[in-house]
Amino acid sequence: MTIRLKLADLVAATLELPVEQVHDRLSSDTSESWDSVHHLMLILAVEDAFGIHFDEAELLSLTNFRDLLATVETRAAR
Repeated sequence: MTIRLKLADLVAATLELPVEQVHDRLSSDTSESWDSVHHLMLILAVEDAFGIHFDEAELLSLTNFRDLLATVETRAAR
């Protein structure tokens, strides 16, 4: 399974969305379910699933799928 597919499944499950609705433009601005509580749940789930840790600045800036995916791909490559 690719990182993109694994992350899309994780985002869909955390935000309680069909995986088909997870795309590069999905963000806290475009999805009602991506609120502050779900954002924190998502970040924790991503950290756990990929064995990475986000710093505070990243935590606040990773509010869309495209940026989250790029960051996870970069970290997972290390």
